[in-house]
Amino acid sequence: MARKKKLIGPDGTKYDVSMLRPDIVEEDKIVQEVFDLLEAAQKEMIKARNVAVKKINEYLDAKASEYGAKWKGSATLKSFDESRRIDRKVTQARTYGSDVVMARELIDQYIDEQKKKASKTRSEEVKQSVEEMSALLREGIRLDESGNANAKRLEDLRKLNISDPKFKKAMEIVAGARKDGRKKTYYNFSYVGDDGKKQALVMNFNQL
Repeated sequence: MARKKKLIGPDGTKYDVSMLRPDIVEEDKIVQEVFDLLEAAQKEMIKARNVAVKKINEYLDAKASEYGAKWKGSATLKSFDESRRIDRKVTQARTYGSDVVMARELIDQYIDEQKKKASKTRSEEVKQSVEEMSALLREGIRLDESGNANAKRLEDLRKLNISDPKFKKAMEIVAGARKDGRKKTYYNFSYVGDDGKKQALVMNFNQL
């Protein structure tokens, strides 16, 4: 005699199906069948993803090896008719430590010195220029409520050609406070549909 099937409840208790309402048993059956179907599809998708990533990276490495290098950054691959496109994007989170506070103090000192110099001149143009520069620098070194600086704005500050010793020292502090996070690689696929418009090939590829 075949054993009766049992269903497990939320608290781990086992129930004979004969003890449960038919609609509950049927609902459980549907959910289990759908999950089995999707989990099998996900496993196949993971296999396809691994093959696709391997093909893309091997192709890029082969291209780079022609110059004695290995491909490290982002890339775009297209079909000959340009109707299909693969975008490989490499990102790296960048943050700055608490030492940025000391850099801000130096920049504030530099701004105050420039404003004092400007106050002694009659040129409104010079005064306006100093005000604009001050706003730019203060925005670049501004900290949020948690005491964190915006990495992009700090990088923009480091590009400025200011020879003042205090500013240079501040930028040295900023450079020393930089922390590079782990690199992440994303792959996106798009194609031109029958209507001639670009469409994304949606499959949550990067989450597999």
